[in-house]
Amino acid sequence: MDSAPFAEAASELRHQFTNLLESLSALRSLIDLDPQANDEETLLDQALHTLAEYQDLERSSVFLLQGRELINYSGLSREETAPDNPGFPEGSPSRGTTAYSADSGLMGLAVQTGQLQHCSNCAEDTRFRSWDGDNSVGSLICTPIFHLGQPLGVLNVSHPAPEAFAPWHEHLLQVFSTMLGYMLANHRLVHAMEAHVQERTMELEEALGEAERLKRRFEQLAIIDDLTRIHNRRFLFSAAAAEIAKAQRYRIPLSLMLLDLDHFKTVNDQYGHAAGDRVLKEIAAYFREQTREGDILARMGGEEFVLVLPGTGTEGAQCLGERIRRDIRSFQWQSEDGREFSISVSVGLTVLSPGDLPDLDSHYLLERMLAEADKAVYRCKAAGRDQMDTQDLDNDPG
Repeated sequence: MDSAPFAEAASELRHQFTNLLESLSALRSLIDLDPQANDEETLLDQALHTLAEYQDLERSSVFLLQGRELINYSGLSREETAPDNPGFPEGSPSRGTTAYSADSGLMGLAVQTGQLQHCSNCAEDTRFRSWDGDNSVGSLICTPIFHLGQPLGVLNVSHPAPEAFAPWHEHLLQVFSTMLGYMLANHRLVHAMEAHVQERTMELEEALGEAERLKRRFEQLAIIDDLTRIHNRRFLFSAAAAEIAKAQRYRIPLSLMLLDLDHFKTVNDQYGHAAGDRVLKEIAAYFREQTREGDILARMGGEEFVLVLPGTGTEGAQCLGERIRRDIRSFQWQSEDGREFSISVSVGLTVLSPGDLPDLDSHYLLERMLAEADKAVYRCKAAGRDQMDTQDLDNDPG
């Protein structure tokens, strides 16, 4: 009995089994690729390497659809799959530059019909169009890459010999292209989402930044006097109480000065509110010039101002108060109709000395100091104004 047919059948079976294993290995390698770890071009390069690693392919390439053109995004030849070749060469001149119409040729047919196009003998097949004058292609398969019915591009594999591809190659490439389509679509979706998240994150950061700026602006408006642009009484009560608590804790002096402009109502009545506003703004600017870093200056309301001087005792505060009183008396203003006028200030002073009332709440103590300074101002007004008086802080809290 002739055993040759059995041997031939066994050889063919082994060949088909080997092809099946290599096909499954190529698909498994494609599945193992992480589509999110790389950009699109690198993903396609890796996909072609997995295909070439297990199949006898002379060349392979992927053209992606852009409008009505197919643009070369990845290509691989047998030489580039050699062990001493690290992969697709960076900056390949064909990548991203070679383009073909999606309405003609085998690739165009693959896109238009959604069906694999197999040119078993390119020299005799009228559908085949030479790429850049290259006549070395004997066999060519163009497999469309689709996802959810939408064309993404074409996978091409070629061999210099005619009739190089068997039906099982077609089945493999169809499955491979389908999987590649899912990977491409997933890659694009994730990166589109990442871009969208990044865009929204930037928008959110800008919105948060604007909200923070508005918050600071509103906070500033809440503690800044609109007219004079110095702090208002709201700021005074929180900041001064903190300085009083510090003075109590470290046993250092602190002075509080109440400055009340004399006959200010007369300025508004005789020279107009515009002149009165100008006086308030310029006097506030002058007060600011007299303060040190750490001093607290605030407009209590109307024509009253408060100056809190941490670390300043009676002598230093009285010296500053007298200088302020003399300077303001020397200032001259002019109304809109050209009339000149001046103004004076009454200064009430009270001083917290080291050891005074150490057990009292700082906010309560601030109220006490304001009340004592107001008493001193009242005496100045009663004595003819344009004066300074000092009121000791009563040690009796009752």
